Amino acid sequence: MIERTDFYRINYFEYGEAFYGSHGGMRFRIARYPQKNVFFDRSEDKNKDACLECVIWRGPLAFAKTQEEKETQRFSFDEDGADALTAWLNEQYENRKDYWEQG
Repeated sequence: MIERTDFYRINYFEYGEAFYGSHGGMRFRIARYPQKNVFFDRSEDKNKDACLECVIWRGPLAFAKTQEEKETQRFSFDEDGADALTAWLNEQYENRKDYWEQG
């Protein structure tokens, strides 16, 4: 099971970096969308139109090398969104466990 503490806190994504992980045969990428560095932007609305974007695909290849279909889901750019993202990842893995493991 994927835990919320398995990936970085929200402010990490403000640097415009992505986080890559895996669970079984399921690979995932989490990033701020749009993906850009806003960490040093002091305006209060720097994340107004931002969200957390999660992409999943079947391994074993990396994100850039995978030609198979990838699935994308977006969540609010806050801790509640990160919690929802974690729940979604676990749901996707459990609902299609055979698919992920055959890669």
